[in-house]
Amino acid sequence: MKKRLIALPLLTLLMVVSINTFAQKKKKKKDIIELTPPTFVMKEGKVVYSEVVTQAGVSPEELHKRCFKWFNVFYKNPGGVIKENVTNEKIKGKARIPLFLEDANTGTNTRAGLMNYTITVGIKDGKYRYNITRINKKSQSYLGIEKLIADNEKEYKMSYVTYMIQTDKYMKDLIENLKKSMASSTEKKSDDW
Repeated sequence: MKKRLIALPLLTLLMVVSINTFAQKKKKKKDIIELTPPTFVMKEGKVVYSEVVTQAGVSPEELHKRCFKWFNVFYKNPGGVIKENVTNEKIKGKARIPLFLEDANTGTNTRAGLMNYTITVGIKDGKYRYNITRINKKSQSYLGIEKLIADNEKEYKMSYVTYMIQTDKYMKDLIENLKKSMASSTEKKSDDW
């Protein structure tokens, strides 16, 4: 009988505590910001970053040196990136960038995969052309960035927009860095005064 008398108040206390925890209000989620995907240049249904840049009076040899120097400075592992190096004609490489997803509640970034791309820099007398093509998210099968653009696809996810924004920003920074490097001379200035 004493056991029942002790158990009854304990059971009542547990019920009151559990009802109180279920009555807690849920925290409001942060407002979801609608992201706008970037506008891409399409050639033959594929996303391409391409431009011919004039470097008046610069020989193909000098442009090749500048380009090779850029590959070696820009990439951590240029030997793994450069796939083709034809002297005074072109340098072709295959590289990748990491993609991240940001948690809206905590603000932390989580690694979400890789975006692969091919970069080719063609060289001629007084000009060069860069082509960044075959941009695709690394997955079990080939998933071109073009598939991420189509918002009516079955596989469309809001995270794809963040992948496109990250990729576009990276490519624009890469192009700016390449142009800056290709505009500067590799010839050492004489220290003779």
